[in-house]
Amino acid sequence: MNTQKIDRPFRRRSSLLAIAMASALVTNPAFASEPDSTKGELDSVMMGLNKEQKQKVVKAREEQAKIGYSKEEEAAINLAISKVNERTPVSREELTNLRIRSIQWPDSSLGCAEPGVEYLQKVVQGYLVNYNVAEEFYSVNVGDGRAIVCDRVNDFMLERKQRADSVIRSHRTARLDLAEKLMVDPELVKMNKIKVETWADSSLGCPQPGQQYKAGPIEGLKINMTCRDKKYEYRVPLEGGEFISCTEIISCHETE
Repeated sequence: MNTQKIDRPFRRRSSLLAIAMASALVTNPAFASEPDSTKGELDSVMMGLNKEQKQKVVKAREEQAKIGYSKEEEAAINLAISKVNERTPVSREELTNLRIRSIQWPDSSLGCAEPGVEYLQKVVQGYLVNYNVAEEFYSVNVGDGRAIVCDRVNDFMLERKQRADSVIRSHRTARLDLAEKLMVDPELVKMNKIKVETWADSSLGCPQPGQQYKAGPIEGLKINMTCRDKKYEYRVPLEGGEFISCTEIISCHETE
């Protein structure tokens, strides 16, 4: 009986992992360019799926096949890759998370003006091309037959990634912290909502009598969680710090 209790969730997790692996292969841009090796890997993964799960993956493959680029987009992508290749040679097959967005640049700087340089004041129709090669992120501004690797855009994207990582860490830490205080399995703590808020001071909207607080504004996260039918709310500065709960943390243990 104990073995069955362990094996069932293990098999379920294994199936979900197989679906995730298959989906990752389907949505990888290299899938279309390397049909033999990549599709062979996908087929081996699909052997571990049931009929319903295989249908989901097949549907995802069909949707991916519909995605294509116009001649202008293909030219912009190739130009962007060529520009990056001046620094770091890569092939199209090495790209992941390829994204291209049509954009109107306000002048001939293509959105990456350098101090002291004069630019033609004309609207330039172009593209913003983003992609990854291994762990490296590239952002290339394209327009008027030119491509620019704008380091300031890359710094901006890096800042966004760091901010996202901070939110993810806060989410995980808050869940574990609440589970520890409630003395329950973390699996019972469900994350409902995470919202960025700005408070007037470091009390994060929950001032305590006799306490002194640093004047704001303080940007932080409001994290809403539940355990069984009980609701909980944590607040934490975006830059990190201790969690604050505005209300008493009441046990969510089931009564006998």
